[in-house]
Amino acid sequence: MPMPCRCPPDLRCHHTPPPSAARALAALLVAAQIGGCAATAPGVDDPAAGTGLRLKADSALQRRVIDRDPLLDGAVQYAAPAQWLNYDARYSLQPVLPAQASDGVRRDIAVAPTQLLGSESLRQNLRLALPFLLDQPLRLEAEDQYRGLLGAQAPTVSRSAQLQWAPAPVALGLRWTADDGIAASTPLQCQLDGSVELPAALLTGRDGDALRFAGRGCRAQSAERGLPEALSVASYSARWQRRQRNADSSLHLLMIEPAAHPQFADSHTAPGYELGLSRAQRWQRWTAQSSVALRHTGSSLTSSPGSGLAGTAERGEPLDWSAKATLRTELPQATVSASYQRAADPLWFLPGMAAIGNSFEFGLGLDRWIARQLTMPNVGLGMVWRRSDSTRAGLPADQSLIWTFTLQH
Repeated sequence: MPMPCRCPPDLRCHHTPPPSAARALAALLVAAQIGGCAATAPGVDDPAAGTGLRLKADSALQRRVIDRDPLLDGAVQYAAPAQWLNYDARYSLQPVLPAQASDGVRRDIAVAPTQLLGSESLRQNLRLALPFLLDQPLRLEAEDQYRGLLGAQAPTVSRSAQLQWAPAPVALGLRWTADDGIAASTPLQCQLDGSVELPAALLTGRDGDALRFAGRGCRAQSAERGLPEALSVASYSARWQRRQRNADSSLHLLMIEPAAHPQFADSHTAPGYELGLSRAQRWQRWTAQSSVALRHTGSSLTSSPGSGLAGTAERGEPLDWSAKATLRTELPQATVSASYQRAADPLWFLPGMAAIGNSFEFGLGLDRWIARQLTMPNVGLGMVWRRSDSTRAGLPADQSLIWTFTLQH
């Protein structure tokens, strides 16, 4: 029987910015693998102690084969007394698998000196629950995630933090997402989101009613739409929600206001307003969602000479509407959905730049079917067909068919 492993009494966990943290964590995990086991601090499973330190590691050295599993994968977890502090970090080195020959047999291929060994990632998560006013803890959570640390280019960084405090009957929340300077995948992205939720049951007498106020700090950027530089945008909303057993309804009022920008000269953009109503209904395996909103854009924009803006924005119709309808059903082997949407442009509040159009989407999810065929629970297969057309000049109709296959270990 192999002897159990024990951590040295002077074992310490250090948190330093990557890539130093990645190297330190990788060295710690390699040391655990060379020793032949994962180290566990004394008192981890002792509820009276309330303090735990765990090291978990897995590597190709143990498996003695390079497969689809990571070359090196491990985690460090720490829990403070009374669970007021929790910290965990995970390091993973995913291999670059050699290609298979035409006969289906995989050949052993030597790795060139200039070839990457694999893709490296590091994720760190810190959670705090501090005693606060009204006997309600103040919960803080921060997460860092780094990908591609072994690549020649700069690694992809993802950072976020959130704060929650819920002294009954009020619930407060604040979330921040770092802006890493990478080109946005959507024209409108929000980095700061704060909310205050009140129980509307005190006013209506119905359980499930809630009143939520929210504020967001965003940026709008799209070179194709005439915004090569980021434009700061602030939005404020109030939403009344009514939750029932088989249906949910909500009514919201939104004000969204773009800030002044040097790209525009002698211009003033008034806030855009939206008044909307939405409802979701459930019947056994069927779910229907619908929403409609009335929108009013601000004043027109005037582009400055040499700003690169694609033409001077015209006022156009300041009053417009949007709508969306979705029908979804859960079948024994698949999930089928169909939706229609009008005026889905996230930049609708910028007058003269909104792309009013229609979009149709059909989705087919085969997760349960493919999981049974492959006898693997963490596998997914799906298909999405989408067609969209726009009334904005220069934006042709777009049609796409996307197949997705996901595999998680």
